[in-house]
Amino acid sequence: MNPVIELERLVYFFKNKEDRDENKLFLVQEKKEGKVCWIPLTKGWDYQLWYHIGERGGLAEAEELFLHENGEAKKVTIEEYVKSCRETLNKAIPAETIFNRFDIQVTASRKKDLKRDYIIQTIEKEYGLEKVKEDEERIYYEKTITTSEELEKITINWIDKEHEVYMSITEKQ
Repeated sequence: MNPVIELERLVYFFKNKEDRDENKLFLVQEKKEGKVCWIPLTKGWDYQLWYHIGERGGLAEAEELFLHENGEAKKVTIEEYVKSCRETLNKAIPAETIFNRFDIQVTASRKKDLKRDYIIQTIEKEYGLEKVKEDEERIYYEKTITTSEELEKITINWIDKEHEVYMSITEKQ
């Protein structure tokens, strides 16, 4: 397995940086198999963030994840990884500033014959995604996120056999 090199990370807060029960968005820029991209690692209150931080710390300990320092991939222990993530959390920045640096696109699809109305309600009404096409089996949606309120409301990744919702984040040129 090719290791992941974590190049940068950012945390955005929506309301109160100090409140552990308030949502935050944790982004990671990583290089894997020569490809560099930003991924929305997780969004939620602190407990939800630490779950993913712990998992990535385990990857670091197993030498499957490295940090980028001084132009090189650096091996770190789980403790070092957790410490560096804690520093990132302490430097969280307001979510409304994310749009200065990134474009955020949400795509979704669902089965046409979906019986669970709450999924349709969530995708179409709550998230405000617009239908862009449909085929024999699925309906497809998209939306460009432009406000921190929309960003806080929408899920990062929500997948099961009947529907999918993905968030992609690209750095502005």
